[in-house]
Amino acid sequence: MSLSDADKKALDASWKKLTAGADGKKNAGINLVLWMFANVPNMRAQFSKFNANQSDDALKGDAEFIKQVNVIVAALDGLLQSVNNPGQLQANLDKLAKSHVNLKIGLEFFGPLQQNIHSFIESALGVGAGSDEPKAWGNLIAAFNETLKKA
Repeated sequence: MSLSDADKKALDASWKKLTAGADGKKNAGINLVLWMFANVPNMRAQFSKFNANQSDDALKGDAEFIKQVNVIVAALDGLLQSVNNPGQLQANLDKLAKSHVNLKIGLEFFGPLQQNIHSFIESALGVGAGSDEPKAWGNLIAAFNETLKKA
């Protein structure tokens, strides 16, 4: 699955908005991961380097949680920085898919993420359900899921 020009533009603009300000990437990552914990079934159980069942406030103060947030943000940033370079984007998707296959984290998690990411983007950006940004994020996760199926 390839991303449309509208997807690429929306992903670029929304990532810049999500990560704006002091500690923007860290804050965006924390918000995303906490949202995933609440919206992707059994997501908390996938993390063993920290107690993912702590309260959100406790997690925000947990160094291992923050390390994982940084890993997730770095992976997302790599994808988003490469959306205008199809070969690099595919290489990044391949690398990310292989790492998740090795961790035995598959479509049982990324399927619900694809289905629900729109609600995070709508809320975080204050945009409507029909906006380009939520659609683009769904399409990006769909592209990842297609790659994951082949990994």
